Amino acid sequence: HNIIVEAVRILSEKDPQIVNDIRVIFTLDKEVNVYDKIIKYGLEDTIKMIGHLKYEDVLSYYRTSDIILFPSYIETFGLPLVEASYFGKTIVVSDCSYSREVLDGYNMVDFVKYNDAINWSNAIVENLRHNNMESEIRYNTNCENGWGEIFSLIDSIV
Repeated sequence: HNIIVEAVRILSEKDPQIVNDIRVIFTLDKEVNVYDKIIKYGLEDTIKMIGHLKYEDVLSYYRTSDIILFPSYIETFGLPLVEASYFGKTIVVSDCSYSREVLDGYNMVDFVKYNDAINWSNAIVENLRHNNMESEIRYNTNCENGWGEIFSLIDSIV
């Protein structure tokens, strides 16, 4: 989460208007240390701390989000990546072996070095621009890597 805060801070210095036009949602409570950094940088209107969500609410955020940011570099399996790909979302994710494995064959992904805030900020801007040029809704239900059962399960919940 810290790398996303740093990336948004960089964006706010480069292009304050874009920071006014985006919302980054963290499913964390305000008691975590990263919130202090958000306040320090004056980003509390851009980065929202909404706490833990019910699964139905998580799915709603997937449906309505333009980009899914997944900066984690310590994962064994990134289920949010599978969920985001099911909804056909653009994903910006840390370039790690787990993310490469989970998103193998998915073409709407941007792999970014996990600790490079400048590249994260660039990836956010570029993917927002790309998404704004495409208006159609994209769903990735044609899975070739054994994800069909997972997508069917998610689809039954949705």
